[in-house]
Amino acid sequence: MKNFDLVVVGGGPAGISAAITAESEGIQTLLIERRAEGWGGQASESSAIENYFGFPQGVTGIELTQRGISQARKFGTELLMPSSVARFERRDGKILVTLDDGTIIPTRAVILALGVDYRILEVDGVSKLVGCGVKYGSPHLSNVFERKRVVVIGGANSAGQAAVHLCKQHDCEVHMVVRNETLSTNMSAYLIERINKAANVKIHYKAQVREVVGDGELKSVILSTPEGEKILDVDAMFILIGGTAKTAWIGETVAHDQKGFIYTGNDIPNSWWKLSRPPLFLESSMPGVFVAGDVRHGSIKRIALAAAEGAMAVQNIHGYLALKDGK
Repeated sequence: MKNFDLVVVGGGPAGISAAITAESEGIQTLLIERRAEGWGGQASESSAIENYFGFPQGVTGIELTQRGISQARKFGTELLMPSSVARFERRDGKILVTLDDGTIIPTRAVILALGVDYRILEVDGVSKLVGCGVKYGSPHLSNVFERKRVVVIGGANSAGQAAVHLCKQHDCEVHMVVRNETLSTNMSAYLIERINKAANVKIHYKAQVREVVGDGELKSVILSTPEGEKILDVDAMFILIGGTAKTAWIGETVAHDQKGFIYTGNDIPNSWWKLSRPPLFLESSMPGVFVAGDVRHGSIKRIALAAAEGAMAVQNIHGYLALKDGK
């Protein structure tokens, strides 16, 4: 495969934004996505993003993703999907990115925009009912939802978007299970306002799932609440309790925290940084490898901020290449 100036690993908002910015500025870019399901990562499942610049009426995650990929293609980004990166290393002034099939791609810089996987709800009964009424992520947006009693687990924006979408469905009874005593801890104000206005949404605060019950099909969810045990008879359950970093394959190639989120800039432990200059803001412990979006240690998990970090990482790369070339 030919050389690239930049390889972006991950086709969510951060990665797509980085590819658009880089190619528009003359940086020859390859964008790699591992999922065969399509571009966008978890963002592609968002039902209505209403706080994203330029979309006053809101936009679905899949529409935003498709627009972004079209824009990246327009500027000349090369796209590779599905394909997984097995490893990367510095050698002879280049970064070598090796794919699972053994293909080696030389590049001047890398952006890791890996996103996160859904965090697993580790309670009795969940694993055997995934696909049988239990789903990690939001409801599918293309069809009218037929189940009438649903429960959304989680209290951040993704859970709020799912609840708002579901409560618009005819005769749909929506329960939200939230560990905190308020939604304002992790959810945007506009979503909280919509949920509070919905007559068919019931929020269970300071509650946790204790058990999920069903024999081949979801029947009920048992909660632990301040008032004691509570049983919800439901037809569907959507689990949106945050994410885990998709970095197990990286090992100790770059510094990361105990949960796998990658350190950048001043957060890099001193023992990992070997150069006399300080690391750039979004640079990892391997010079020339940058990190953007949810996989970065300390990032704020919002689509707009992930996209902003993707663009910002490209500006860091300009600085890195100038330093590397002695300019």
